[in-house]
Amino acid sequence: MLNTLISVNEDLSSRFAVWYMGQLREILDLSVHLIHVTEQEQKGRPVATGWVHKTWEDSVLLQARTWIDRMIRTERIRSRILDEPEILSGDREALLLHSMNLSACGLFVEGMFHSFRPDAFLSRIRSNLYKKAPCPILMVKNKTDLSRGVVIVCEDKNLEKALDTFFCIFESSDIRPDILICRFDGPPEEESRISRRIEEIDTAFARHKKSHGDVKTMAGALPSFLPYVRDRSLVISPFPEKESFLENLLSLSPCPLLLGVQGPVNR
Repeated sequence: MLNTLISVNEDLSSRFAVWYMGQLREILDLSVHLIHVTEQEQKGRPVATGWVHKTWEDSVLLQARTWIDRMIRTERIRSRILDEPEILSGDREALLLHSMNLSACGLFVEGMFHSFRPDAFLSRIRSNLYKKAPCPILMVKNKTDLSRGVVIVCEDKNLEKALDTFFCIFESSDIRPDILICRFDGPPEEESRISRRIEEIDTAFARHKKSHGDVKTMAGALPSFLPYVRDRSLVISPFPEKESFLENLLSLSPCPLLLGVQGPVNR
């Protein structure tokens, strides 16, 4: 069973994340835990001290719990996520990382609406939370069902990491992902090298007793790759390097995104 932690906030994107995880529970054996972290105060603007601060903090936590409880009641039947959310107050990144490590979390999930302005996305994946996460991260950008298929997107140099991320989460499923190997600069790869890569992919899937869909290698400018990451149920990728072409491509995809981990992985 895969231990999964869903970070929920008082917003619609969190409802999408819970709804999407309800679909994944139909094909994966998941243990789901919900968590909400309320920042104690805005930086530079402390909310009084003593009992005044404590009263304010209790009020904020109660308001958050009321909203989240209402969301869970609404989504419970469809998502089959039944546990009560954990409501905490403090440093969000520190508390979420602590919870991931404490529970040996195998998948961290949160909602984030897709925007044609990539700034928010780039800020999120460059955060300490994402860089230090001990497990893959699922960012639910949109409400979409699982009928549109899964695609693994990577560069030649990080194909192995991309496949590891897929097997780490979908080992028990029958999903047959398509695979897109991108070359953002330089000429297309030689036919012999492409053949070797396909053999490596076939071998990896055979080792896990699984099968894959179409394998495609492409070279070109960023816009030429966009059609392959637009209408999918899920895009899977290794964690991209800062300011890389892969990072920019992922920022433009409106699909739910599963990112591999940078460091050691919780198993």
